[in-house]
Amino acid sequence: MCEQSEAEHCTVLLVDDHQSILRVTRRMLSRLGYAVIEADRGYKALELFGEDGGRIDVVILDLGLPDIDGSEVLVEIKRRRPDARVIVSSGANPGATGDHLGPVAPDGYLDKPYTLSTLRDTLGCVA
Repeated sequence: MCEQSEAEHCTVLLVDDHQSILRVTRRMLSRLGYAVIEADRGYKALELFGEDGGRIDVVILDLGLPDIDGSEVLVEIKRRRPDARVIVSSGANPGATGDHLGPVAPDGYLDKPYTLSTLRDTLGCVA
């Protein structure tokens, strides 16, 4: 996978149902040098992962999606590509992200709201 110093060659699939979060996080990721593919729904993320999974280096996945639970999206991504790097994100209960994910563990956690440095550090840990 990509290293933090090689971010310009990395692609992130960003999944969140809030347009403002997509917009702000896309700007942060672009500033860090990442290419970004966006999905505002879980099923859309799975569709995009099916089309572009080979070129997606990291998935940032909101757990609170309206159409399918984020933990189900995580399980499906890992089923399709076990080596896929998935960071889960949630603002529902800061500090407890991942407590209800079930049998598949993500590769990292981001509690909302997150900063540019937190995003950079988290991506560096999983890249």
